[in-house]
Amino acid sequence: MFRDLFKKDKSKNLYKKGFVLFREKKYEESLEFFDKVLELNPKNIKTLIYKAFALNALKKYDDALKCCDEYLKNDSNWYRAWGLRCMILFNMERYDEALICCDEALKLESHDKIIWSQKGDVLYKLKLFNEALDCYDEALKLNPEYVPVWITKSNILFELERYEEALNSINKALKLDSNDPLSWSMKGFIYKAMKKFDDSLKSFDKALELDPKDYSTFTSKGNVFAEMKRFKDALDCHNKALELNPQDYTTWASKGFVLADMGRFKESLECFDESLKLDSQDAYVMYGKGLSLEKLGRSKEALKSFQKALKINPDYGDAKTAEKKMLSKIDNI
Repeated sequence: MFRDLFKKDKSKNLYKKGFVLFREKKYEESLEFFDKVLELNPKNIKTLIYKAFALNALKKYDDALKCCDEYLKNDSNWYRAWGLRCMILFNMERYDEALICCDEALKLESHDKIIWSQKGDVLYKLKLFNEALDCYDEALKLNPEYVPVWITKSNILFELERYEEALNSINKALKLDSNDPLSWSMKGFIYKAMKKFDDSLKSFDKALELDPKDYSTFTSKGNVFAEMKRFKDALDCHNKALELNPQDYTTWASKGFVLADMGRFKESLECFDESLKLDSQDAYVMYGKGLSLEKLGRSKEALKSFQKALKINPDYGDAKTAEKKMLSKIDNI
């Protein structure tokens, strides 16, 4: 009996040490303690859950799923365990299975904002946007101050081109947290889509005031300037973005299109090549490269670029038109 009490006490102390490390996000170290606890007491199912959380955080999803399933064998009535299983499967991109876990969790507890939000995230990945919005609305009924959900809801409404509603959602998020740079960036995207360029620039400026090293916001701001035909300002923004992150293929592409609009086709071609070094499977950039080659009088190379764009995306209408035009041009030389 004394031995059992000693074992239990030792297990409890190990669990506490593991839990402290877990809370400090020292996941590898926490696992050492959780494993020792489970050696002493394999039936300590609470430890299995925290082990699964730690493994998930370390992106060891298969092992995390095994731990979670082991827990659920012993106790299938805790909705949070189903929520964790959903999270792991979501990270593994197994969305249909993740959705089943959300439904199991909601059968057990229908008043949890996190589970409703998780279900919304899964449905979003499955491109069931209206169903996802319904779930986010359920989460917001339970907690109207749930900022991440207002942001995600805004993003979906933006994708559905419901810009006024998207703006309303992001304004709700900003009313609750006005210091979130991502929300200000989202607002900038919405205003850009609505062709309210001055408002868009103000939003991106606010985002950069809060996070001056966010290269992607400089790129987005540059894209607004490009739409306004303020090409020098656009170029300045793209150059700043590339100073912060020279490995971003989208910024190289954006810079390439701006230079092409300025008639600087040789420089634009260099930018498209840099972009394609980083991501060779972007049909839009390949098409842009073809346009610059065409302007430089390099017709055969332009044709190859248009054909490569169509290989990446066979339904790319502009590339089809450009290929047809270039074939005709080459035939007439």
